[in-house]
Amino acid sequence: MTEFSELFSKWVNEKEIKVSALAQFCGLDRPTVYKYLNGQRLPATKELAERIGEFLRLSPAQRQEFLEIYQITKMGKSTYQNRKRVRKFLLGDWNEQKDDVKAPRNAGQNPALDAQTAAVSGEEELEEALGTLLLEESRKERPLALLIYQPQFEFLRRFFTARAALFANTRVEHIICMNNEETHGGGSEENLNNLSQILPMYAHQLDYHPYYYYDKTDSHFYNLNLLPCMAAASDAVLLFHPEEKRGILIRDRQAVAMMKKQFYENKFYCQPLLQKGGAQNLADACKRRGEGDGTMALIQSGPVIPFPIPDGTDGIGMYFTEDGLRRFMEMGVSTKDGYSRQDCLRILKEMTASDRVRPILLRESYNGMNPVMHVWISMDFADFVLMDSQQEPIHLFLKERALVQLFYEFAESLDETQCFTWEESRNRLEQIGLEYEKRYRRLRNS
Repeated sequence: MTEFSELFSKWVNEKEIKVSALAQFCGLDRPTVYKYLNGQRLPATKELAERIGEFLRLSPAQRQEFLEIYQITKMGKSTYQNRKRVRKFLLGDWNEQKDDVKAPRNAGQNPALDAQTAAVSGEEELEEALGTLLLEESRKERPLALLIYQPQFEFLRRFFTARAALFANTRVEHIICMNNEETHGGGSEENLNNLSQILPMYAHQLDYHPYYYYDKTDSHFYNLNLLPCMAAASDAVLLFHPEEKRGILIRDRQAVAMMKKQFYENKFYCQPLLQKGGAQNLADACKRRGEGDGTMALIQSGPVIPFPIPDGTDGIGMYFTEDGLRRFMEMGVSTKDGYSRQDCLRILKEMTASDRVRPILLRESYNGMNPVMHVWISMDFADFVLMDSQQEPIHLFLKERALVQLFYEFAESLDETQCFTWEESRNRLEQIGLEYEKRYRRLRNS
């Protein structure tokens, strides 16, 4: 028996469903339905599973459970969960996270924090100590902040991004633990969350350098560890526990020097998590791809590529949403976002006629995808292209192989349940193009 067959059998028995009637309704023979019930076979398509669910008279919650169990049984629980996590990442609102955290009330003004050693306790005191340390460092000639903590502790990220101009010259080196065990929701979920938490550091144009190592994060950061995190600057170091809201601020020169030395010794065993590059780096990566290197995809909210399409990407699937497409075409309505009406129509027509890219519309469930991020995905690399405050592209090449593989497997899994066919997409693009062409004409004549 499989999870699907167990649930299917349960509802057939509870609802006293006649197998012959179910088979006739779904266009199947009775032996095939019995094989589904016994776990010997699985419905070939999601549409067939939906048809079965319709006959079972399932509630919306039961229908969702039925289809989810079907997909888990079909692709395996781990694969299903990983694809779901990547989808959640793409739909995430990390760029909308509130980065308006205020400076702690007494940051830089509390005489108690000038002592050689100062104990801090409670959320307010901890944030005050971190704010004092970082603000002091920002005034140095060559400011440098050394950090060891997990990105789920949002205060530091929010503190930096809310003061991007103040910290523009501060080099931030950050060591992150990437979970290497698949328990309690999976290490991949935590690692994707780490990625989503640090991307705003780049979008705000901070001089940010994350490094990673593998370990069991629960054991390293949470299980009976007194002060597992560190923030170090030129003249002070804070050892702290973000969950317990406690720490020790140290200003003794020898102690500060020792902790900074320890940071660099630890960093020696770490690898860069993201590498900043440019369009040429993407072009070079594409050139290194061989003919048998599998899928290459560009996933983004809207249809605009704000950078040249590199050589070596012929046949690339360019996935975007109708919501994002309409947002792009509205630029031609306002004519204040850098694209004229002619630009919008030309780009749309070029896409439908191009041999190099295959524009494919994602289904409605992807509407609301983060509008500022574009992700190039291949077997060998994932390149996140963010738009900075000047609308210039920032290329970030993901270096952690397990996450690259997650994104690649997600791109490989994009089928007709998640996106329209090429023919359907092209027809829809032509319809939307005609719709906006008429609208632009009316605006021009009004």
